[in-house]
Amino acid sequence: MILLLAAFGSRGDIDPFVALGRALVNAGHHVRLVTQREFCGLGRDAGLDMRPIDMDSSRHLLGLPAARTALRRNYDPLAVARLMSALTPQFERIYRGTLAAAGGAGAMLCHPMMFPALDVADRLRIPVVEVHHVPAVRTRAFPSAAGHRIGHTLGPLGNRLSYVAEEWVAWKLTGRIMNQLGGRILDRPPLSTRQALNLRRRRLGVIVGVSPKVLPRPEDWPAEVIMTGYLRDPARTHGTLDHATSRFLAAGSPPVLVTLGSTPTREPQRVSQLLVAAARRAGQRIVLQRGVAGLTHDVDPRWVHLVEDLDYHQMLERVAAVVHHGGAGTLAQVLAHGKPSVVLPSFADQFFWAHRVPALGVGPPPLSLRRLTESALAQRLVEVTANPEYGSRARIIGAGIDAEDGPRAAATAVDDLLT
Repeated sequence: MILLLAAFGSRGDIDPFVALGRALVNAGHHVRLVTQREFCGLGRDAGLDMRPIDMDSSRHLLGLPAARTALRRNYDPLAVARLMSALTPQFERIYRGTLAAAGGAGAMLCHPMMFPALDVADRLRIPVVEVHHVPAVRTRAFPSAAGHRIGHTLGPLGNRLSYVAEEWVAWKLTGRIMNQLGGRILDRPPLSTRQALNLRRRRLGVIVGVSPKVLPRPEDWPAEVIMTGYLRDPARTHGTLDHATSRFLAAGSPPVLVTLGSTPTREPQRVSQLLVAAARRAGQRIVLQRGVAGLTHDVDPRWVHLVEDLDYHQMLERVAAVVHHGGAGTLAQVLAHGKPSVVLPSFADQFFWAHRVPALGVGPPPLSLRRLTESALAQRLVEVTANPEYGSRARIIGAGIDAEDGPRAAATAVDDLLT
């Protein structure tokens, strides 16, 4: 069968689809992956038929003034609506690219919030299997990703209703643009809110690419929701760290890795100074990844080492703990390597995963990036490196994750759902 995987976003959004695609190819399927051109190199060695879309880079899109305003205003609906308007040309490319790639596909696999892909699948009558890197299936056990901005639980009823509210708000913010593009490209009439939300429920099943060691499966999920373990390539790379990084690591006790991944910041200099000052106050050497945030430093290089891109497999083997933004892919990597965390969430699903860290006993309570202070972060750095229970729990969970083969389990589940 020809399977079309549609994935867009940051590197952390694409990697799980590449791992799943590799497993589906090994299971005998012809797999197409439609994504941004910048990520097409990731899938070629996996035997995937890559279908590039000439969108702007994820780093460029996150740096748009409208994107920075939306992040700064803490999900202000007007700011998000303006961001959607600014992204209209990108959505049009997603619509046209997905439509061009869908010919002959027997099924489509995509994230439930990827409305253009769901719209194309519905128009072409292609069955859909949803792929979640953060659970978006209604449950009484915990709230939606957006609901976690309020707290780790809203009560059984509130938890379940948070998913309804998130879906409704997402359509209200994007519906006008999606109806314009759907009418122009797919020649369909405008969808009502009810019709649009029904597209998300018209699915064969759901693959939740999360380890049950990290998030126990809720008892009220239906049978077609299958938790497989992380969709990650378990193979360790054989790369080496550059000489300067290796020398810094060898010059003292294991440092703390600090990364904000693909999270942008309005004031990179100020955030960098807070991060470095907190580490010095806690007596910790740090490896600081520049990333999309543009982190930097101008202090004693014996205490801080700045890196650009790095081999996470190699680096995570040699650090004491990780300060990070709470992205799904980053936390999966950190836990798989058995490392404790301090999480600094700021948007999207980061608050969801940030709450899992203390719940699992692998780090102290999260600290919102918006409320970052030197003293609060220094306190958490002391705690995460001095409390052996955090490391012990992280190593136990890491061993459990290593024993799982999420991509293979997901490929088997896809076969079961399609037969």
